[in-house]
Amino acid sequence: MKKNIILFAWIICISLQLAGQEIYYYGINNKPLADEENAVTMIRINNKGNNRIELETFIKWRTDWKSAFIEKIKIKMENEYLVRKFANGRQVDKYIRFYSPEPGGTFEFVEMNNDAVKRKGSTTVRLPLNFEGEVIEYFKNAAIKSKSIYKNNQLVSNENWLANGERYIDNIFYSVDIPPSYNIETDNLLAHVSNKFSQHKLIDIAGTILVGFVIMENGDLAGARIVDGIQPDLDQIAVEAVRSFPGKWKPAVLNNENVRFFCTMPINFKTADEFVSFDQIDFTGGMLFYQ
Repeated sequence: MKKNIILFAWIICISLQLAGQEIYYYGINNKPLADEENAVTMIRINNKGNNRIELETFIKWRTDWKSAFIEKIKIKMENEYLVRKFANGRQVDKYIRFYSPEPGGTFEFVEMNNDAVKRKGSTTVRLPLNFEGEVIEYFKNAAIKSKSIYKNNQLVSNENWLANGERYIDNIFYSVDIPPSYNIETDNLLAHVSNKFSQHKLIDIAGTILVGFVIMENGDLAGARIVDGIQPDLDQIAVEAVRSFPGKWKPAVLNNENVRFFCTMPINFKTADEFVSFDQIDFTGGMLFYQ
């Protein structure tokens, strides 16, 4: 009997420890999964006590889980959460998320940053967000960035705009079964980009230009634009270099259909006369693939 009591107490202790941590798995296109098999994203939730919660998002890279970012949350009131987002050891965002219960058991949420709306929509749970229906994102200037439709957290369709109000390409995806691929040698691609910059005089340039573009369902490259730039003249050269990529792409595939996919390409500079190659992942906007 004594052994049974000890064992029971031990089980209770382990259960209480596990109750402080929850793990959620997601597959392609953010599909919620029951376990780690086929998962490409993992969210680990730790209850820190005193109304504080920490969410850490991991991305599977080959066979390992790599930490992408951490969200530290302070529950100020039942329906008001202060969220601070950290990446690479530094705070990259801070906002307040408000929840309002909706009929049917869902929650309307609104994220505010300095009295400006960042994002709003519907979720089936408070943490982690599980999108259902329409979700709208905004630029810092209050212009609409995107209107997306979700079903069980999976992106179904979207409308997109640029910060100046111009329409961008609609129905683009960020997570697919088969990413787009490009049948050109890496060295040739680097030479193409380097050649574009060598035609211009570069003085004291350092940093990274992040160019975004869409591979359409027919393999065409469209919508090249600056996601994060250094200076306007240099940014324009980067965009033109991407627009003029030679050859044809093999489009992305989702649910056995060719779809539009958003890619990002970092172009890194160390000095005015040194162009640095690119081969990195950008977890928030796709990957540039080579064959």
